[in-house]
Amino acid sequence: MKISEKYNFNIRTITPVHIGSGEEYLVSELIKVKSKYNRINLLKYFKSLDNEEKQNKFIEDLCENKAVFDKVREDCIRYSFTLNGSDDFNEDNKINENIKVFNESYIPGSSIKGAIRTALLYKYFNDADINKVVVNGEINKSLVNSYFQLDDDAKKDILKFLKISDSSTTENLKVYKASRARPRYSLDKKKNSKDKSGPKPNFKKGIPIYLESISLTKDLLSFSITMNYDEKTYDLLNFDDKKIEMLKMDKILKAIHDFSNDLIEHEIKFCEKYNLPKLKKFYGNLKNKNDEKSPVLKIGYGSGLLATSLALKVKNSNSNLYNDIKKIILEDLEKENNKSDEKKDKKISKDDFPISRIIIDKNKNEDISMGWIKLELCDDDEV
Repeated sequence: MKISEKYNFNIRTITPVHIGSGEEYLVSELIKVKSKYNRINLLKYFKSLDNEEKQNKFIEDLCENKAVFDKVREDCIRYSFTLNGSDDFNEDNKINENIKVFNESYIPGSSIKGAIRTALLYKYFNDADINKVVVNGEINKSLVNSYFQLDDDAKKDILKFLKISDSSTTENLKVYKASRARPRYSLDKKKNSKDKSGPKPNFKKGIPIYLESISLTKDLLSFSITMNYDEKTYDLLNFDDKKIEMLKMDKILKAIHDFSNDLIEHEIKFCEKYNLPKLKKFYGNLKNKNDEKSPVLKIGYGSGLLATSLALKVKNSNSNLYNDIKKIILEDLEKENNKSDEKKDKKISKDDFPISRIIIDKNKNEDISMGWIKLELCDDDEV
């Protein structure tokens, strides 16, 4: 017996979503028109110049990041975006491009599926599974795949029966200035010794980065999840009933809700520990938006270790094992730091892990975390 069920969803962007194309560009490719920035197709604009002298002058200016665009034709504009709040560019800034198709942004189905995969692992991994995460002092990377696959064979992955489409596209782009922030502890031993509660961290933001992102908008994106049930294939591959059951839509939504809820709770405690009231306010509001039938989900840039792996599950289940994982990761990162000759005060703190957060200044009263969306299952009459 073969059954195919298709579920249509809307996506509501709660915070900016950046899924990088792997490319970046300079401010010199932009021209500002009122409140919008137009990104220029440099080759088309170059060809539109009516003489060689203008073309040579344009190339010279462009090489110095001082290009001046004059009488830009409509077909020379690739796409437009706005800049968040009171942020501004200088000529040396680089902008990280969002993934696009035909100059419109979207959320890849692979990004949504990866987040769902993590949520299912978080929900259904048991203590016996967790204890296999570290083997001989190394993280067992094949463990996750083996949970969904038979014989560690990608062709026998049960999630292949879960088809997730790319989202619809949108022109609603905005560039946000984000910062990686982390606490720094005072090295003044005399000052620290006077504080009986221990040294207090000063949460500092690093060098800002500019990210093209799908912006907060009333316009919804849409995508679909198709569940393909093939009894003969399931029996042939010997999938157990538990793993078949977890692919039911209500189970998937519940897994997403529970994982996101625990992640939000963890972040609220983190904010309390490091005195981050503006970020704590954001997570408090986000928790109220998380519903079992319409859960929130974190995707894309800034998701971090806890949102993309079993780290939070391990941390909550086995603190000693989590410390082993932390030690392995920190040792790898410190090797990278030493290779790049970073100063000691830039090394990752061992007092907590993961310690850094990607933060956007929404306004003077609230900071926000990137990549949070809300999934809304459509009724049949909405399809």
